[in-house]
Amino acid sequence: MSINERIIKLTEILKVNQTQLAIICDVSKQAISAILKSETKPSLKVIENIVRKYPLLNSRWLLTGEGEVFTKGIYPEEKEIKQVNDSKSVYDCENCKRLNSYIEKQERLIEHLERQLGHVSPNKNIK
Repeated sequence: MSINERIIKLTEILKVNQTQLAIICDVSKQAISAILKSETKPSLKVIENIVRKYPLLNSRWLLTGEGEVFTKGIYPEEKEIKQVNDSKSVYDCENCKRLNSYIEKQERLIEHLERQLGHVSPNKNIK
């Protein structure tokens, strides 16, 4: 899968259209259209702005296709995606606070589940 195809997949997962993606990436709709049609590769600016806008996105996956789409395989809930998509800026501080809170909540859940697995499993190194 090419980086262009991964961006297309990401737009489907995140439910963003070309206009929204152009705003997120701070480029023209024509530039996004060319990326989505695989006529051009995304610029570093486009990639950086996508990663900034969606902090749960696994940048390694976006660049290489390796790993899960989102870090730790945690897909954000639909309401979290909507909040990010609705924010006007890549640097929306209020949105960053919400996402950080969400990440912390998910990390606590993971730690709790790992502890539970440790009590059940004879091999304590399973994660």
